[in-house]
Amino acid sequence: MEFAVKVCYYSSPATGGLPGGDRAVQAEKGQTIMRRDVWFFLFFLGVLLFGWPLMSIFRNGMAIYLFTVWLVFIVLILIISIFSEREDGG
Repeated sequence: MEFAVKVCYYSSPATGGLPGGDRAVQAEKGQTIMRRDVWFFLFFLGVLLFGWPLMSIFRNGMAIYLFTVWLVFIVLILIISIFSEREDGG
């Protein structure tokens, strides 16, 4: 017994001419990748800001530097999470 599978792609103006696709799905995938990139950027920004080279520059005002950077970092995470929730609809 042999089975043949025929794959048909329907392309319409409503899907933006993408075979079997839909612009909303494509856009959602792009937003997911962008959100992931933002979180990676925040992680590496934290590694950079709390790493030894920058902290050694602010040796005399270490406490002020730590609390300021920590506060800015928390505010950035809050802002990004709020915008991510708005895009998700939840």
